[in-house]
Amino acid sequence: MSLTDAISIAASGMNAASTLMDYTANNIAMANTPNFLADAADLQPLPTGGVGVDSLSLSDVAGTDGESNMVLSNEFQNLAEERQFYDANAAVVSITDQMYGNLLDVVSNATSDSDSSDQVSGL
Repeated sequence: MSLTDAISIAASGMNAASTLMDYTANNIAMANTPNFLADAADLQPLPTGGVGVDSLSLSDVAGTDGESNMVLSNEFQNLAEERQFYDANAAVVSITDQMYGNLLDVVSNATSDSDSSDQVSGL
């Protein structure tokens, strides 16, 4: 796997986590709406690597007495997990960026060393 593949896969994870957080935030916002059915995104692996949002699933279990079927504590737990999902992928992007920087430093130093030895041998 190349460094660009790592960034691409992590970016897909960040996009998927962001979508999950959007759905969860909507569920929380709609908590007091009568007959609201909580929704969630289904994830699927992408053929190129990473993960994407496959579809939206609506709960088929209605709340009692015309209330929302959403359980607030579950939604806050989902939000915490989705943030960890996002943060883990963001860390991969950050580390990959550092690796690119280190690689460029090595290449730059090798080029500088080569230029220096050419100058010394030319004396």
